[in-house]
Amino acid sequence: MPHVNDSKARRTISAWTDHAPNPEQNLLREEKIGRANQALSRLTLQQQACLILQFEGLRYKDIGTALGVSTRQAAKLFKETMRKLVEELDPGYVAKAQNVLRYSGSNSKTTATLQHRS
Repeated sequence: MPHVNDSKARRTISAWTDHAPNPEQNLLREEKIGRANQALSRLTLQQQACLILQFEGLRYKDIGTALGVSTRQAAKLFKETMRKLVEELDPGYVAKAQNVLRYSGSNSKTTATLQHRS
């Protein structure tokens, strides 16, 4: 049987236990899950279906067919759904993104799109 380096085993065990969530982390995780579930429940059935189909790997064309809308409408629906979720789960996201774009010298079309959404 090969020799096991005790210090290496201790470092490995320490790494595993260091990543174990503490009670506060568990509580924060549960709160995040609760907020996510609430946000998802506020989506329309069409938005929920679009989200599920996208995460299952379907293309917009197939999502559109499944939902009875055009490919373009399916893409727009998914983007609007994601925007709604992001805004609900992280209300400051759009403002943060605008600040990043402002300081990075991005093009005015992107900035105008973000300003329209806020």
